[in-house]
Amino acid sequence: MVELILRDVWICVAMGIALLLPGAAWLAWLPLRKRDFAQSLATAFGISLAVTALGVLATFYTRVYFSGIGLVVIYVIFALAALAGWLRRRWVWRFSWEWCITILLVGSAIAWRWYQASSLALPAWVDSLQHVLIVQAILHRGGLSGDLTPYLPVPIYYHFGFHSVAAAYAFLAKLPADQAVLWIGQVLNAGVGLAVYRLGWAIWRDVRRGLAAALLVTFFSTMPAYYVTWGRYTLLVGLILMALAMAEVVELIQREDDEPGEPAWQAAARLGLFTAGVLLSHYLAAILLALFMVLAGLYLAWRDLYPFLLLQMKRSRTARTTASSNDIEPPVESTHIAEGPHRLKLWKGWLPLLAGSFGGALVAAPWIIRMLHYSASTISLDMTLPVGLGGTGFSTDYANYLWYLAGPDHNHWLQLFSGLSLLYILINRLVKGKNRLALASLGEGVFAVWSVLAALVCLPVGLNLAPFHPHHMVMVIFFPVVLLAGHLLVSAGDALARTARRAWVGQLGMALAMTLLCIWGIRETRGIINSVTILADQSDKQALDWINANLPEQARFFVNATPWQGSVYRGVDGGYWILPYTGRQTLIPPISYAWGNHDYTHQINAWATKASQLKTCDADFWQLMADANLSYVYLKEGIGALQPDGLKNCSRLAVVYREQGIWIYQVAP
Repeated sequence: MVELILRDVWICVAMGIALLLPGAAWLAWLPLRKRDFAQSLATAFGISLAVTALGVLATFYTRVYFSGIGLVVIYVIFALAALAGWLRRRWVWRFSWEWCITILLVGSAIAWRWYQASSLALPAWVDSLQHVLIVQAILHRGGLSGDLTPYLPVPIYYHFGFHSVAAAYAFLAKLPADQAVLWIGQVLNAGVGLAVYRLGWAIWRDVRRGLAAALLVTFFSTMPAYYVTWGRYTLLVGLILMALAMAEVVELIQREDDEPGEPAWQAAARLGLFTAGVLLSHYLAAILLALFMVLAGLYLAWRDLYPFLLLQMKRSRTARTTASSNDIEPPVESTHIAEGPHRLKLWKGWLPLLAGSFGGALVAAPWIIRMLHYSASTISLDMTLPVGLGGTGFSTDYANYLWYLAGPDHNHWLQLFSGLSLLYILINRLVKGKNRLALASLGEGVFAVWSVLAALVCLPVGLNLAPFHPHHMVMVIFFPVVLLAGHLLVSAGDALARTARRAWVGQLGMALAMTLLCIWGIRETRGIINSVTILADQSDKQALDWINANLPEQARFFVNATPWQGSVYRGVDGGYWILPYTGRQTLIPPISYAWGNHDYTHQINAWATKASQLKTCDADFWQLMADANLSYVYLKEGIGALQPDGLKNCSRLAVVYREQGIWIYQVAP
């Protein structure tokens, strides 16, 4: 009993080491100034994710891989660096209610996410197998190689930020890759709340707005809670780092020359680190961050360059008037003297933003070039127009699917709140020409325009950047939605306080509204797992453990198959998990097989097409077994085209395992 408790404690400690220690070492030497504990925690979280991804990227280019001892030494160095930084600053921990409340809320968020995933024996749906396989490959090699050998003969050019930290956690906690992916994935899902809080504070400089958004994204919104049923853990890492990078951008564009606090280069360094991390973690999040940076640059141009150009035009007109009246040229040096202070201000505003964004992109550029080399054929930009405008239009089924993803009903209410909030912001900024909220920051306008563009991309018409489609954007639109909805709730509380002329009335009203919303959200999302996406349950896991313990590593399995996306096939039950869980080969590998060359993928698809049509052990069945060199068959009652009843009279098949609806047959020579 004591040993199990110590084991569970170490699993949690290892989680903290993997997700916080590199960031803690950074902040011990370069701390956030004038920021609360939650923002420092979010920043340490993001730095750790980015540093781990960059460390794994270094193994790919240097071909210097980490042994187990080497990884331990690296984390010991991080711990010593953190300790030395704290001692240098004479940092002493003192009791703080802020710390206690932050830890309580973060712990509650993690516990809630773990509860939502508690029914899973293995990570859900198709993407999860791919994630576990990549984590296994990183653990096997001690870093990132150019392919997925010895598991699949395919190159790797996928974003790997999540897999890097999952592999580090699996090693430290001594957990199998599948369990490491499942449980660290839920901690990352809870960590979205921290990232949202950090961005909300940066935009409005208000703890209440950031906290409201964090509570909504954790306990009310369907997304990203639903990510667990898809296994979209890579996107979680990308969105976390995207939010932290956006927060740095907002604070840089609103930074004043005389603002006290940390030097601008520290914010630029964090921005560069987060930008590189986003590019290595998810390409959709990288596109969204790039859009935000472009909008921020346009904002700076309007704020700084436009007045500068007007000044130059005025001087030019004045110079021409003077020259025509006096018939002499104006002194050149006077113009330069007048331009000097403004040019200095421009560089102070632009240089940190440009250095951080382009520096981070430069670090990740070699991997992005590799990705483009392998997947350039899948990238395209087109326009979908309604039929009334001469376009091809969109199907009703697809529009209904987008509406389904945006729901259910309580989520639609949240989107309505965010729409009202966005309308309020745009009216104040664009119509009235100013923001009437004293607590709103200069980054609010940039964020509002970014939110509008993100919402427009969710529509089934308009620009479409393949391989990303409107349904991908609907999956991530929760990010601006919760921030805008939190802003509206706090604004409503402030309006109530002004109306009642009692501050406590507004605070009580806002607290009551948030409590009711969280209770409603918890009730609606407690059973967030979609049973359709559970490929392997506890009975499958038990069978996989039996395979690990009793069958040779050279065993090759027939598993049922079904079409998935495009020409790619997937498995339908726990047999699909045999390769990432046990290392044995199967007829249908994880979807990463589509990264292989044409001959390899064509062969797998041909076998899968035959497997999806089999009903019994006829001539086609035996031909497939011979062609694919299969020695075992994995079936689950009620799932897949081929069922145990169809193999009753097959003399060359011997049942070697039969438990809880799982049948494993051995093929006689």
